[in-house]
Amino acid sequence: MKRVGDKQKFLVDQRFLISGPQVKLSQYRAFLSLVDGDYDSAGMYCSLLESTNLRMRQRISLSSLPEKASERTIKRLHASRKSEMKYEDRKDRTRALRLKRHVETLESLLRSISENGRRVYGTDFQLVLESDHPIELSRSARRVIGSLEYLGLIMKIRQRITRKEIISSLGPFNDTNGRYLMDSLSVASILPIHFEPVPEGGGIAIGVDDLTEKPVFINIFGGNSFNVLSFGETGSGKSFFTKLMVRRAILTSAVDNVYIIDPLGEYDAAIFPGGGTVVNVGSGEYIDPLRVSSNNPETIDAFISMLIHFDRGIADDIRVLRHYLSEYLHTEGMKSMHGFLRLLSNEKVIPDSVKLISELLSSVFMHEIVIQESQVIVFRPGHVVSSSNEPSTISILLSILSMITSTHSKKMVLVDEAHNLIDCAECSKLLDTLTRHSRHYNTSIISMTQNPEDFFMNPRSQSLLLNSARIFGFRTRSSNSGDFAIPGFNGFIGVNFATLLGGRSDPYSECFFSYENHLRKVRILCTEREKAIIDARNA
Repeated sequence: MKRVGDKQKFLVDQRFLISGPQVKLSQYRAFLSLVDGDYDSAGMYCSLLESTNLRMRQRISLSSLPEKASERTIKRLHASRKSEMKYEDRKDRTRALRLKRHVETLESLLRSISENGRRVYGTDFQLVLESDHPIELSRSARRVIGSLEYLGLIMKIRQRITRKEIISSLGPFNDTNGRYLMDSLSVASILPIHFEPVPEGGGIAIGVDDLTEKPVFINIFGGNSFNVLSFGETGSGKSFFTKLMVRRAILTSAVDNVYIIDPLGEYDAAIFPGGGTVVNVGSGEYIDPLRVSSNNPETIDAFISMLIHFDRGIADDIRVLRHYLSEYLHTEGMKSMHGFLRLLSNEKVIPDSVKLISELLSSVFMHEIVIQESQVIVFRPGHVVSSSNEPSTISILLSILSMITSTHSKKMVLVDEAHNLIDCAECSKLLDTLTRHSRHYNTSIISMTQNPEDFFMNPRSQSLLLNSARIFGFRTRSSNSGDFAIPGFNGFIGVNFATLLGGRSDPYSECFFSYENHLRKVRILCTEREKAIIDARNA
């Protein structure tokens, strides 16, 4: 701490070592400065930065401002933003609403000075990113800027913009010297978290522990199992949390690809960074499982099993079918179900199989969607699984199985309304296969349902429970501790889920989180910006 006249100045320069030993200073650096932001949940920024595992320094310089000078500066900014809000209201409604929030925050700052006696601080906040290669540095800078933006913190790379651009980008909380203005409550909320130790294993920040008030992280791709179960009644906050978790996993590069089975049409691809592809399977769209297959035995077995499921009359031809399919997948060039059909037709073998595959292609697999580059793929069966659309749902699982077994990247498979699949023999068989072998393919299976009892419907549903390491229980009135009294699992014994908060009428959602039989009550926190993005797509 330095005392300069009647001002107190704090300088924080802390080296963040995410993993590994001390590293030498890199050749290339990028200096990012805070130029605008929202106050809500800004303290989570450190948790997010820690989860990126990037090499960086943080510099925070604070200097308290005299009361009169603070009031003059804030009033000037308030008048400017209010005038701009009226102008933008006729041109850009979205920007006008953001300016309205700025005006309200500036009014709150004024009240904090006059009514609550809080001090206002000029804040200079910088991130210094380091890398040994300029291209990697550029990618890291874009990643950090995008990640912090969802928390409401707008960063700029100082060296790449002109003075005119800097002035035009100054937000409502900057004075003429370019310092970001905060009241003492905001400063106090950020600095303690700034000095929090790095959590073991990193992971995604999902909220705070209800008992300790410390940030809670989940590292999905750590531990003995990558799989997740989530349950909670309608309106408990379960779906919102899942969207938030997946969105943050993408932003922090904790996952490379996400596949979502969305029977009720609740997941708009636009809520995820970079968007995504929607495959309307109920309307005949499909991703060809043979086109994305890597010719591994599980995909071949699943494909043959699907054919037998639709016509058990070809069961005697399994060996021949498997031989032809394996040979076909070993040939050079692009593979497809139409190509496999042509092979069987040309070879003039197994007439019943040729007829069956032809019928499937004309009734279920009608409009192929060829995926080029899409981080998120949303499959929509059209409605809940029933005898009328069971083939569509099986085709989804088969396509997902082919995709996750073909790459070594980190993948998530989100199965919403999982009870529909559990109740279908062939679907539950494929889902069980995905769950049992997910770790082998660097994949996390996230199964969601409304009632925990759904995981006790049959041996395959219990297999989902036994092969999932992380379980999130949101508000539900349909269960008691006895529902979880099975060998090797007692994390939720004695827990009353009916008391948990959740839904639009509550300020936040709560859940009980069980991992390796350790239970924590967690408050799920999000920023206003995240809430606005997700809610806008749910409307």
